[in-house]
Amino acid sequence: MAEESSGKPQKFTAAWIDEIIQDAMRKGEFDNLPGKGKPLDLNKDEPDPYAAGEGSWLVNKILRENKVAPLWIELEKSIREDREWLASHPKDHPERQERIRELNEKIMLYNLNKPRGILDKLRYRE
Repeated sequence: MAEESSGKPQKFTAAWIDEIIQDAMRKGEFDNLPGKGKPLDLNKDEPDPYAAGEGSWLVNKILRENKVAPLWIELEKSIREDREWLASHPKDHPERQERIRELNEKIMLYNLNKPRGILDKLRYRE
């Protein structure tokens, strides 16, 4: 796993995302979720026969009930916002190259996490 010289994981890696989740847990940001301390009711819904892959219906159910989107959907939203920012700022803007680098990292992570059958996103090129 590639890490920055500070020893912290680079952005958009599994380690980076895990670090964010662990930090949020330490801060108690998940303490007020509905159903805290109660067992998951796994029998409430029948599995979705159209869900790709075994067990994905359970993941989708938990995400839906907690109003959380899968990583690839969150990345898609962020990619769209970054592309809008690039379209609305001049090519000589001082932040532009860094924004393009971060956008292309998000695109790579999106392509690795999206379900099969959904087209890859192309890297941003000027």
